[in-house]
Amino acid sequence: MKKIFFLLLGIVFLYGSGVDGKIKRSKKNLASTQKEHRFINSQLIKIAKSIKKRREELAKMEQILDELAIEQNKSQARYESVKMQLENFESEISKIDQIIKQKEQDFDRILKEQFATIMAMKELNITSQKALILKEFYETSKKLNEEELANLKEVIKKSGERKAKLQKEYIALKLSIVSLENKRRIYQKKKKKVEQLLEKLKKDEALYREKLLAIIDERSRLRKTLARLNVIKKEELARLERLERRKKAQLIRRARAMEALRKKAARARRVARAKGKKLKYKAVDLNINPKKSSVIQKEFVSNYNGTKTIPPIRNASIARKFGTYIDPIYKIKIFNDAVVLRAPHKGAKVRAILNGRVIYVGENPVMGKVVVIKHSNNLQTTYSGLAGISPLIKKGKIIRKGTPIGVVNKKLIFRATKNLKFIDPLKLIKL
Repeated sequence: MKKIFFLLLGIVFLYGSGVDGKIKRSKKNLASTQKEHRFINSQLIKIAKSIKKRREELAKMEQILDELAIEQNKSQARYESVKMQLENFESEISKIDQIIKQKEQDFDRILKEQFATIMAMKELNITSQKALILKEFYETSKKLNEEELANLKEVIKKSGERKAKLQKEYIALKLSIVSLENKRRIYQKKKKKVEQLLEKLKKDEALYREKLLAIIDERSRLRKTLARLNVIKKEELARLERLERRKKAQLIRRARAMEALRKKAARARRVARAKGKKLKYKAVDLNINPKKSSVIQKEFVSNYNGTKTIPPIRNASIARKFGTYIDPIYKIKIFNDAVVLRAPHKGAKVRAILNGRVIYVGENPVMGKVVVIKHSNNLQTTYSGLAGISPLIKKGKIIRKGTPIGVVNKKLIFRATKNLKFIDPLKLIKL
């Protein structure tokens, strides 16, 4: 009896080794055309992080922009006033220049008259009555000329001081204009940056929606395959399809709601800027706080309390759990009918968790290569996201627990159903 046991054990060992060898030899020939699609979930996570980062950055930039806008609104009136003052100063300085020039000419003329009067008085040595009258006239003229000269000197002095003051103010206003124009340029530059940032954010969100919708569509196609294989009930497939359609429509509505929120926030900022008020700046996000619900799971999920078995990948960690989770960007509830296991290294071996019969071997654009195995007690397991499938794994083949069925590079999407309903795979395996 012992000899038979060891003989069987040796056969199993040699069978497993042969499979391992064939997998290793065929690794290089495994196609990787769906590489981008296999890691679409990790891409979504990266895009979601980028969206959240851009939203925060946009809020900060909008605050800076609004502060500059408020300052610019305040300085705009100052800017116009300064420009008008400059124009008035230029006109006034020009008038003062003309006054100074005219007064200098008058000063020069009177100075010459004064000099002529003095010279005439020196020559008047006669004592006749006529000479005395002329002398008195010249003395009166001299006195008037001296007074007028003094007045002209004061006018020229004050005009010069006024001109110097105006020129000083003119230079200060010129510098003020330069400063205001620099601020306007900074504002325009920041405004352009905000517009570019918003454009990038919208592109990221559009890409996120596109990939999320692609995942929903591809999961739907895989479920249809499972329904054809009688792995899940067709009635439940129809209900899941209706649910997915509602989620897709909800996603579009939430995207429109996000755009409406941005427009509303922009209007609020414009009003605040006009009134010179400050706002609390935070990233524009949907004001939705959905609670995780078990309603979906009650409808589509069967409870499992059986004995746990080996995991499909040794030393794997959990990347995403089974059940309902909330999309981080649009806050829609998404039912995840599988557990995502993170492989410990590239090319990690994927094993059958129980004895069974292979009922499907195929490929899915998002899920990668797929193997479905039917076990006893109406239990089925689905292995998606495989980088390669063992050449020994064919439809209809009977395999034993622990048999390598393929390899995975990063993550394995592992589903389990019992009695044609989904079960939490983590209740089926030991990690």
